[in-house]
Amino acid sequence: MPARHQLLEPKLSQCIEASARGDSLPLEELCRECPELIPELASELESRGVPFYSLTKAPPLTDPQV
Repeated sequence: MPARHQLLEPKLSQCIEASARGDSLPLEELCRECPELIPELASELESRGVPFYSLTKAPPLTDPQV
């Protein structure tokens, strides 16, 4: 099995790229094959200020007029 960082880095990149496009990815969907990465990925994204959401937590509400 690949090391955790080898699994985490591509998912982190996907979230950062999605954020740059104005999208956010549900972490449960992104980590479907290894859900044990969700807490670590969420922590890393939060530390970098990258928006994300968990399916257990509603996505942030945005005003379509903004």
